[in-house]
Amino acid sequence: MSETASPLSLESSIWQPWFDTSVQAYWKGDLSAGRIACERLSASDTVPDNIVQQARRNQAFYSPMAAAMFPGTAITKISVPVTAQWSQFNPSIIANGDGFLMNLRSSNYKYNKGHYIYIDSDQVIRTQNYLLTLNRDLRVTDVQPLIDQSDQSVLTTFPVFGFEDVRLFRWRDGLWGTATSRNRNPQGICEQVLLQISDGAVVEVTSLSDWTTGVHQKNWMPIVDGEHLRFLHTCRPTTVWEVDPETLRAEPILAHDAPPIARHWRGGSQLVRVDGGWLALIHESVIFEDYSRVYPHRAVKFDDEFRMVSATEPFYFLERGVEYCAGLAERDGQLYASFGFWDREAYIARMPLDSVLEALAPLPLPLTSADQTAPVIVPTEPVAEEVAAVRREVVGITPITATRSPSIVSMTMTGNNPVAIRGALESVVDWVDACVIIDTGITDDTLEIAREIAGDKLQVTPFPWQNDFAAARNHALAAAAATGADWALTLDSDERMVTVPENLREWLSALPTDLVHVRHQDGGYAKERFFRLPSKGYWKGPTHEAFVIPSYPAEIPQMRFWEVPKTEEDYQRKFRRDAEILRSFTAQNPTDPRWWYYLGDSLQNMREYEQAVDAYHRCWALDGWDEESAWSMYRAAEAYYHLGKHDDAVMACAKGLTRQAQIPELAWYAAWVSYQSGNHRDAVGWARMAAAIGNVTDDGVRPVRSGFSHPPGQYEGPYDVLRYSLRHLGDHAAADAAEVKFQHAMALRKGQLGPQQDDAEES
Repeated sequence: MSETASPLSLESSIWQPWFDTSVQAYWKGDLSAGRIACERLSASDTVPDNIVQQARRNQAFYSPMAAAMFPGTAITKISVPVTAQWSQFNPSIIANGDGFLMNLRSSNYKYNKGHYIYIDSDQVIRTQNYLLTLNRDLRVTDVQPLIDQSDQSVLTTFPVFGFEDVRLFRWRDGLWGTATSRNRNPQGICEQVLLQISDGAVVEVTSLSDWTTGVHQKNWMPIVDGEHLRFLHTCRPTTVWEVDPETLRAEPILAHDAPPIARHWRGGSQLVRVDGGWLALIHESVIFEDYSRVYPHRAVKFDDEFRMVSATEPFYFLERGVEYCAGLAERDGQLYASFGFWDREAYIARMPLDSVLEALAPLPLPLTSADQTAPVIVPTEPVAEEVAAVRREVVGITPITATRSPSIVSMTMTGNNPVAIRGALESVVDWVDACVIIDTGITDDTLEIAREIAGDKLQVTPFPWQNDFAAARNHALAAAAATGADWALTLDSDERMVTVPENLREWLSALPTDLVHVRHQDGGYAKERFFRLPSKGYWKGPTHEAFVIPSYPAEIPQMRFWEVPKTEEDYQRKFRRDAEILRSFTAQNPTDPRWWYYLGDSLQNMREYEQAVDAYHRCWALDGWDEESAWSMYRAAEAYYHLGKHDDAVMACAKGLTRQAQIPELAWYAAWVSYQSGNHRDAVGWARMAAAIGNVTDDGVRPVRSGFSHPPGQYEGPYDVLRYSLRHLGDHAAADAAEVKFQHAMALRKGQLGPQQDDAEES
C-alpha cells in the first residue's frame, strides 16, 4: 500500500501578499479585492492552518447579506406558540400542495458564544418539534406538535432528549425526516436517524449512522430522486449515501473529489432539482478568538452525478452571526430557504431562483506558486468601528490663527480607534483650520495617528464618558468655541465628508442662520453638521440626541457625508446600550415623544417587536413632534409585520396618516403589507393613495421633509404594488400602465436623488 503524499507547503512569499490584502482591503474599502484574497486563501491546503483560519475570519466581514447578493430576496419571520421561555428555530420547509409544510424546532436552552444556558434545573436539553402548515404567502394556517410514538425502550438517559434539526422530505408517497439523536446510545454520540412520520407523529425511527465508531454524525442532506433516497454525507470528498428501501439502512454509494475549499463546508438544506442538476445551501462555521462564531451560507450546485460544479460566495440572511439553514424548497421560480437565527428565532427567505443561479461562480481554486500577485487594492473609504466617547472640562484648547474666513474647526469624539480616526480626519483636514479631538481616555496610538494626519491643526481635550451623548456634544461645542473659530463641523469617527463644494466658505459667510444640515450621500436623510460659534443652541438627550435652536437650519447644496458600515455585533451592542439608557430616560421624561421613538427603534433592532410597538404608540400619542410621531407608526407597522400581525400593520399606517397625512410611505407600506397578505383590492386602494400624495404626481409644491424617509415609497413603490396587484385582479391593461409608471418613477427618483440612492432611512 502506497502512502498519499501530503501537499507541499506554499512559500510565505506567495501567500503573505494575499493575506495582507485580505486584511488591508477591508479598511481601505475595496471589498472585492479582500473577498477574492480570502476565498483563495480559504481554498488553499498548502497555506499554514492559522493563516487560513484568520482569512476565514476576515472573510466573515466581506460577506454580504442575501438581499444584496440575490436581488428580490424577502425574509419572513415564523413564530408560533411554544412552551414559555423555549426558543423556536432551525425550521425545515418543503412544498406541500398549494402551500408549504415545515418542521419547527423548539428547545429549552439559550445559546451564547458556544455555551448553552439551561432553562430547566435538571440541565437536560430537550427538543419539541412542531409541524406547521403554511399557505403560499407563508402565513401559518395550522400548528401541531410532532409526537414521538416510536419505540421508547431503546432510549438512554443521556441528557439530550428529542430529535434535533429535522429535515423534512417526501418519499414513497409518505412524509419523512432525518434528525440528530443523542439519547439512543449510552455515550451520547450524535446519530443520524430516519424518521417515518404519519398523522403528525413519528411512528418509526431507524439509525442511519453507526455510533460505535465514536464519530458524531450530523447534518446529512436529503436527496429524493424518484424512488431513490440518498444523502449528501460530506462535501469534501463529495460522498453520497443511499437508503435501502427494504431495510432502511444507509450505505455509501459514490465519492467525488472536490476543491480544498469544500473541506470547510457542512450540511445545510435538502438538495433540490434545478437547472439540470441539484442545488443546496450549506454553512460554514467560523470561530473567533473569543469562541464566538458565525455561520455564513453558500448556495452550491451539483451536477446530475453529484459532482460539485459551482458555488456562490458566502452570505448571511439577517446578520453576521449564527444562522442555520435546514430547509430548501422551489416553487414558481422562487427558492424558499428556512433558517434558524441564534438558536432562538425562525425565518424563511424567499429568493428568486434566477438571482441565485446568476450568483453561482466556479469553485475557488487554491493558491499555487504561479499566483505571484495578489489583487490590487483600489482604496475608496476605509471601514472602521465607531467609538463614541467624551470628557468634561475644556482643557488643552488654544485659540487658532486662521488665514481663511470664515474659519472652520472639526469636532470628533473618539477612544482607542486609530483606523477610524485616520479616515475621519483625512476627509476634512485639508479644508478645516483645526481638528479638535474629544478624548475618552485614549491608551493606544490613536492620538499619534491623529497627529500624523492633522499635524499642527490637532487639538485635544479630555472628557469622561457618562452615558450622555448630549453632554459630550455640548462639551465639544464649547471646545470648538474656545479655538475662536467661526464655525464648527461635527464629525463622528465613523463619518466621512465625501463631497465638499469649493465655495463652502463663501456660502457660510452669506448664511443668515446658525445651523446647517448636510445630507447623507444616499439622499435619504440629513444631519446637523455645521454650527455657528459660539453656539446659540444646545444638544438634548442621552442618545439619539437632538439639537435645540430657535432658528431654522439651512442645507448645503451638493455637500454630502457618508457613514462607515458597522458590523452586526457593533449594531447590537449599540442597540442594547441605547435601550438601557432610554428605558431610564423615558421613565424620568415620559412626555417627550422623541425618546419613546428611539426606545422603540432600539428595541425593534434588537427584535423585541412587542415592546417596540408599545414604545412607538407612546410616541404617537404625544404632541410636539408630528412628522416623526407619524413615522413612528411606519416603524410600528414594520414591527407588526415581523410579528405576523398584518392587519395591525395596516392599521398602524392609517393611524400615522391621521397625524401627518402627507407621508406617502405610510400609504405605500399599507399597500405592500396588503399585497403580501393577498388582499389585492386593499393593496390597490392604498397604493393609489400613496401615488396621489407621492412625489411623482405634479400637482403643486410638496411639503419639506426634514425627518425620516423611505424614498422608494415616495416614488416607484406605489406603482410596484399596483403592477402586481392589478394583474392578480385580472386588470392587465391597468397593470401594464402601472408598469410604465413604475419605471418612470424609479428614473425620477434616481434623477432627483442621484444614482447612489438606496432604500434609505435614518434610524
